Amino acid sequence: MTRYYQAYPERNDHQPGYCYLIEAVGFHGWIPGCYFRRVKIGLTRNISRRLEGLALNQPPCDYKVVALIQVENMASVESLLHNKFQHCRVKLEKSREYFDLNPVDYAYCLWLFRRLNQQSISIPFTFRQIAATVFMAASLATMAFPVIQKSFQPANQPIPESKLRG
Repeated sequence: MTRYYQAYPERNDHQPGYCYLIEAVGFHGWIPGCYFRRVKIGLTRNISRRLEGLALNQPPCDYKVVALIQVENMASVESLLHNKFQHCRVKLEKSREYFDLNPVDYAYCLWLFRRLNQQSISIPFTFRQIAATVFMAASLATMAFPVIQKSFQPANQPIPESKLRG
C-alpha cells in the first residue's frame, strides 16, 4: 500500500513579515478589582488570513487588531515580546501566544510595538556610510564650483552704447 503525503514548504519565521497584537474584545471583564485584557502576540505574513484562521479555530469572541508592525525577522521580535510578558502568559493546551495584560503591562506592550515600529522604519547608518556621503558631496561641490563661478563672472567685453542708452 502506497501512502501519499502532501508536501508543505518548510516555514522560515526568521524572514520579513508582521508581528501583531490582537485583543479578544469582551473576553475579560472586571476580575477582582483589576481589568485584564486578553491579547495574542504573534507573527504572520498575511494578517487577513490570520484573522480568518483565528475566527475558525479559536473561542467565539470578536478580535481587534491593536498593533501591526512590519519587521525584518518575525521570530526574533515575537520571542522578544513573549519573553517581556512571560509573567502574563495564559496557560492553554494549544497556544502559547495569549497573555492577560493588566493596564500597566498593556500600555508597556503598546509602547514596545511603537518603538519596534520606529526601529524598523529608521535606517541605521554606519560611520563609513556617513563619511562616504560627506566625501561624495564635497567632491561634487569641488567639481561644480568652477562651473558655477564661471557662469556668474561678468564678461570682459565692452557694452555697446546702444544698450547703455536704452
